[in-house]
Amino acid sequence: MKLDLFPLHTVLFPGKLLPLHIFEPRYLNMIGECVTNNSVFGVALIADGKEVGEAAIPHDTGTTARIKTIEKQPDGPLDIVVVGESRFQIDAIISYEPHVIADVEFLPLPDNDSEAVRISAAEVRKRFDRLVTVMIEVQSGYMPVVELPSDIVQLAYLVAAEIPSDLLIAQRLLEARTLQSLLDMERVLLDERIEQATRLLRDKIHARRN
Repeated sequence: MKLDLFPLHTVLFPGKLLPLHIFEPRYLNMIGECVTNNSVFGVALIADGKEVGEAAIPHDTGTTARIKTIEKQPDGPLDIVVVGESRFQIDAIISYEPHVIADVEFLPLPDNDSEAVRISAAEVRKRFDRLVTVMIEVQSGYMPVVELPSDIVQLAYLVAAEIPSDLLIAQRLLEARTLQSLLDMERVLLDERIEQATRLLRDKIHARRN
């Protein structure tokens, strides 16, 4: 499948909303075509290059983005909100001009309903809830509410999007080839983030006492 790409310094996960400010003519045209054709474009983390100017080289795995809202500014730029839909793998770059166009294949995450996966999902849910609880205390009561879905694939992607991570770690989560491997990585990351948040909380309590 041929897909228009928008390489960015961000990782988009299926189900995640992403606001974008579009101002370059090449991307204004691309978005216009998506609106006209009710089609998607691909978001992929930049491996080499910048968001503005010469077309950047993307990582091989990305996520299709569907436009949810669009608002045109008086001077021409667009403010849009997209939602991630499907993972894809780049098989070949077809063109870099005027923007990156690639031949891709979709990479659905197998919906494994095994007992091991259900146990792993429960552990991830428990750890994520624990992280939110600790962070609420660290931030003195403020923390955006994140409702975790019952569907395990949706749960896994939402947790992947919400775990505080650098871009390369987020990209590794996106590249997970099985639901079990994604949940396993998330469990390890959540344990690390809980430990870090707990240290912050201890330091905060200690500072108050002194």
